[in-house]
Amino acid sequence: MSEPDVNASLAARQRQVLDAVTGTAAIPDGFAAFNVDVARRALLDKRARELHYAWPILAASLGERLRPLFAEFAEHRPTRGMRNDGYAFATWLEARGDLPLAGSLELAEARLWWVWSDDDTPPQRRTSRIASARFPGGRLVRTGNRVHTIGRPRTS
Repeated sequence: MSEPDVNASLAARQRQVLDAVTGTAAIPDGFAAFNVDVARRALLDKRARELHYAWPILAASLGERLRPLFAEFAEHRPTRGMRNDGYAFATWLEARGDLPLAGSLELAEARLWWVWSDDDTPPQRRTSRIASARFPGGRLVRTGNRVHTIGRPRTS
């Protein structure tokens, strides 16, 4: 086998292992399922810990529920970076009705200042001087650098 063929084969094999560790593919032949599962769980745990930096209010509001909920969310989703992971996780919780009020407010504020995309690109700073985002019981409105609350946050 020529060197380019060996390199291509190795790269394909490494991609299979990476996909297995991130939970997006089956474990390739020749690898111990236990070891791949340990690496997968360690990666999920690291990603959950990163939420404390990028989305501290969401992470704190979930408390002990953070790790199991995040593991369920991220089981078959490769990382897109801690900011994007946090946004996708918060919107996933919102759609399920599991987003705590404090997390809803943090998500609404994030929507005031950033434009989020569905791919791996980082969020872009909003250039408009006026933005609005809903939360349970009201709305946040940004005018310039000031944020105003309309309504009263409610938990149900």
